[in-house]
Amino acid sequence: MEHQERYTYFYSKSYTKSELLIKNFLIKSNQQDKVFINVYNAIFQYLTNDCVKKNHVGANSNLKPSYSLFENRHRLYTKNQIQNSFENEIKTAFETIPKTALPKAYTFAKLISEIAILHATYEIARVFANHVALMGMYYQLNEFDSFEIRTYDPFGVEDTPIYKQLQLKLYPKSDTFLNAQPQQEKIIRKNFNRNHWNANCFQLFHYLVGNYDKKGKIKYINIFYFLKNHVDKNKYAFGFTIEQYKEYIQTHFEIQLTKFEKAEYEFVEKVIPILSGFEQDFRKNE
Repeated sequence: MEHQERYTYFYSKSYTKSELLIKNFLIKSNQQDKVFINVYNAIFQYLTNDCVKKNHVGANSNLKPSYSLFENRHRLYTKNQIQNSFENEIKTAFETIPKTALPKAYTFAKLISEIAILHATYEIARVFANHVALMGMYYQLNEFDSFEIRTYDPFGVEDTPIYKQLQLKLYPKSDTFLNAQPQQEKIIRKNFNRNHWNANCFQLFHYLVGNYDKKGKIKYINIFYFLKNHVDKNKYAFGFTIEQYKEYIQTHFEIQLTKFEKAEYEFVEKVIPILSGFEQDFRKNE
């Protein structure tokens, strides 16, 4: 089980390190009186973009397929999925890569550790995004002693003791998060305007922003048209008008969208397949 042991060690170490970095960044940003939603966007961008680019598996085109093989482990094995996928598919694929196409002195052991780190990064980004309301309450109360970024299966985060405890402190006269009215809360809730999108679509949007490697304003325009016309309407509710979307991007990303056009041929032939692939990856990590 050496491969799984190595994977588990680096996954746990990376997740714990990222959790502490996020906590410290939130504390520092709170001390600087920064608006939470901007801090949230900065953290999500760091996790899904900067961290991925620093990882050879995320940045090297010859190593990227190894992560796809790792993600496919549940479809291939009924038990010992991590160990078996490393020992078989991933190791076989790695051995076919010419050494000249790999980073200097890159070994299979290094590949295992970097897949573990990348998986931990994607997972903590997913949980962080899913629990934005809880993160916002930690931030507003400046109460980080019990801070954690964890999944709470089989229950939702709203049913956890820490969520209820923070909610009661923040809104002592209100039973629900949605009834809260403080100014900072209005800023957070603006990002979740139900007239614009549902939670699934909000999370997919940020996933695309963090992973879709397209430069310039066209990146946000392509994402708009993809969410508007090319996703499952039963799963993703996207109600932005063009003008509302322009305002949202200007407010939260400081990018001004003037012309709002896409190259039809390129969009159909190249953009839709790429963004659809990311949407599939997003669903795998739900």
